[in-house]
Amino acid sequence: MKIQKVQIKDFKILKDVDLDLNGKNLLLIGDNGVGKSSFMQFIEIALGRTDKIPPGAEGEGLVIAEKEEGNYIFQVKFKNNKPVVTITAPDGNKDNRKSALAGVVGAIDFDINKFVSLSDSRKGRKEQVEI
Repeated sequence: MKIQKVQIKDFKILKDVDLDLNGKNLLLIGDNGVGKSSFMQFIEIALGRTDKIPPGAEGEGLVIAEKEEGNYIFQVKFKNNKPVVTITAPDGNKDNRKSALAGVVGAIDFDINKFVSLSDSRKGRKEQVEI
């Protein structure tokens, strides 16, 4: 799955993000507190990882990701501190059930903090490439 586009409105420190990735890699660099982790967290939430929702979470946005069969749109809106993710499939069908999300994305077992910490060693950097 390759991320094509990310749009975020009013999620944590991020007020108005509109970024076309076109399936390319992205390197986030910046001072503390500018939204690097918030950006990654929003993408994780859109793709089904909801175990680390920040208190008082609000906002909305979308992530467009390409798979073999076409582009999927993951629309996120927070209601009562919980994300509601609506998936629009390439054929136009929409669904907001967690089972539909899991069917498209699969089980996500990716911890961005663990991934970043791998860069501390040569062995870890090699593992990053494999991931």
